[in-house]
Amino acid sequence: MPDMINSDNSDSNSDVGSKSSFNNNNFDSNDYKSYKSYKSYNDKKKNKIVDIDNINIIINGSIDDMSRITNPNQKGSVINKHTNSKVSDITPMIMIINQGLSDYKDRLSALIDNGGDMDMSVEYYGRTTTAREIATSFRNY
Repeated sequence: MPDMINSDNSDSNSDVGSKSSFNNNNFDSNDYKSYKSYKSYNDKKKNKIVDIDNINIIINGSIDDMSRITNPNQKGSVINKHTNSKVSDITPMIMIINQGLSDYKDRLSALIDNGGDMDMSVEYYGRTTTAREIATSFRNY
């Protein structure tokens, strides 16, 4: 499965931990540390994720933070940083599955409680699939 824990939310409306929160005075040092961590990680990858709100919560947040995700079915894009071309669609649920954290089922449950649809189809790396299919195939969901 492709490595998808890389992101760039410069076009995002995300709140906590987003670049926009770093451009105002409403962030604390923990937000800055996780932003630096995600930015450093992202700079080493050939792809970036765009158009996903709350991306820092998805990547670095706790299970409780997942309840603040307001659009769990949002479709973002994976963009090749060198060619600026779209590689794939992606959703917050697929991002969580791709992280492979031991508590990913609890994280997904929080998104499902917020209206997340594990059976929503997306064009993912050249084929139509769902978050449920990826989780079942790769994470013993």
